[in-house]
Amino acid sequence: MNTSLKALLAITFTAAVSFATHYSYAQSLTETPQKQLTSSAATQAKGAEHKIQVVSLNKSTLEQLTTLKGVGQKKAQAIITYRKQTGKFKSVDDLLNVKGIGAKVIADNKSRLKV
Repeated sequence: MNTSLKALLAITFTAAVSFATHYSYAQSLTETPQKQLTSSAATQAKGAEHKIQVVSLNKSTLEQLTTLKGVGQKKAQAIITYRKQTGKFKSVDDLLNVKGIGAKVIADNKSRLKV
């Protein structure tokens, strides 16, 4: 392949990459304000989800317990049933006594749990 053909291919490739980069950037700048607002609201909502909300094992409702990672309605009901039958939890680790709750559920939610 001769030198001028190589140079032409290099210039064409560089131009194509440059165009694709700038096109993508320009497209992101032309989003409608509503779409940007929606994205911003979604980001804020996601951030609110990540706020640590403490869940009391002795006082929380079924709905509050289901916000824990790995705890659906069935496990949440098991926690409430255990609490009614045996009395208040004395420690977070007492959750291991609830059928269906293992160490992983406790580890995944340790920062959110209290008695």
